[in-house]
Amino acid sequence: MRTAIRYVLRTLVWGIIAGCVGGLLYGLMLLIRDNPVYFIQQVLDGLKLGFVFALIALGYTLVYGIVKLINFAHGDVFMVGAFTSFYAITRYHWGFVPSILLAMVVCTFLNVVIERVAYKPLRNAPRISALITAIGVSFFLEYFTALNFVFTANYITYKRPLELIVWDIREFTNVWLILSVLFVASMAGAAFLLRRRRAISLVTQEEDEVEVLSSQASGGGTIVALMVGAGLVLAAVSAAYLVDIGVSSWLQSRGVAWGFRKALLVLPKGGGILLTNITVVIMGVTLLLLFLLQYVVGSTKIGKAMRTAAYDKPTARLMGIDVDSIISFTFAIAAAFAGGAGVLYAIAYPQILTFMGIMPGLKAFVAAVLGGIGSIPGAFIGALLMGQLDMLTVAYVPYGSRLRDGIAFIILIIVFLVRPTGIMGEPEREKV
Repeated sequence: MRTAIRYVLRTLVWGIIAGCVGGLLYGLMLLIRDNPVYFIQQVLDGLKLGFVFALIALGYTLVYGIVKLINFAHGDVFMVGAFTSFYAITRYHWGFVPSILLAMVVCTFLNVVIERVAYKPLRNAPRISALITAIGVSFFLEYFTALNFVFTANYITYKRPLELIVWDIREFTNVWLILSVLFVASMAGAAFLLRRRRAISLVTQEEDEVEVLSSQASGGGTIVALMVGAGLVLAAVSAAYLVDIGVSSWLQSRGVAWGFRKALLVLPKGGGILLTNITVVIMGVTLLLLFLLQYVVGSTKIGKAMRTAAYDKPTARLMGIDVDSIISFTFAIAAAFAGGAGVLYAIAYPQILTFMGIMPGLKAFVAAVLGGIGSIPGAFIGALLMGQLDMLTVAYVPYGSRLRDGIAFIILIIVFLVRPTGIMGEPEREKV
């Protein structure tokens, strides 16, 4: 009887989930059909925001993977990075690359000091103590930097170090070439994850090494499958486009309508999809840092030490690993990513404030939980989803500009209720 009730409840839950997914897909189809140009433009803007969220979320997931701490001061380190680059650009006329490197260095130093002063003395204290300390550090950074002799509490217009360049995607007429490049990129990403998927997680749950590696590989396999699927879809569309080029004139000469390209790939008149160099820079910098992080964690000696310390700190000390230095190094990497994200965010949305790190930091935390906190690709995927949710809420939901922040936390509640481990996370198993 109990088994039957459990089966019925499970079927009901999956039915509700399937209905929600179906409704969401149907709604997306309606949005695309009504105004495809506007929808695709919002998707591009969501990608731009999602890539910024990804850098912040990676910092959350790295710190949590090592010390099981949600560093709520992370968003304020992000703010310091934006202000550091602002002064480098306005007072010393530095370019984009020197200013973002300076911001990453300053944030690294700041976060290491915070870790040594505020978190290290609480290393063996209850987790709630470190969590409250993180909130206190966050408030201190926000209100101290708001003083007039520091950053001031006023909104400041950010001077972009890059000249804004806007491209209309309608000008790119070689659709087959674009599809082919996307196909190659998807397959290259899948191959990269196949090589690195054993080192994509810093949170380990199993008792022996073989099981740990297999649990880490399962999440990577999901992403590989998604990327391969996307690549195959792109390949199919590209092949269909080539077929269309070859047979359309022959069919039209016989009176047969053939509108594949017109229906699928040609944008309606009166509007275009705009792509800026800012979006390209944000995506490029984020992917570069992501691949660099994957290399450090998966293929270097210090990355192996990070994974060892995340799994068992006492055993890591017995093996000669300086766990305290590894923790400081992890905070340094997280801060560098936050500093870079602050510069990219300020370039994309050129207005900065000492409280600007609150909502991006919290939304990046939601993205890390959504993707599976402790999982590097999970944080990246969750951030992209959060960026899309943010932009589509503003674009299509009534009063979306006011509801965008609340909806993000509704997603957090749903994740905790439905799948607390997130998309790429694995259930934690306690040792008996």
